[in-house]
Amino acid sequence: MVKSNIDKEIDALLSRIDKARPDINRKAAFVVVDGVRGVTPVRSGKLRASISVYRDGDKMVVAPAPETRKYGAVVTYGKKNQAGNNFLYKGFLKSAATVEAVILAEYSKLI
Repeated sequence: MVKSNIDKEIDALLSRIDKARPDINRKAAFVVVDGVRGVTPVRSGKLRASISVYRDGDKMVVAPAPETRKYGAVVTYGKKNQAGNNFLYKGFLKSAATVEAVILAEYSKLI
């Protein structure tokens, strides 16, 4: 079977997308980090400073550093005398439109 020019171009585009996906995800994740840090409650500043990007295959995870995750869970879900503050979700919502714009712009460059 002979591949047509269109098939070759589509294969080349898919290859470019596969190669670029981790970098695009990383750029989008750092936009989310900025949004999350903007709404993270501050007592000492350690939780806010610990918000970072962790790689999981070609996916990126935005989370507090391991040493502050337990405290981050207490802040998120609250405790007996303290209401929860889902700052990770709020930060994602705050940055969602910007993340979408970054992703669309980066993928558009590949076409």
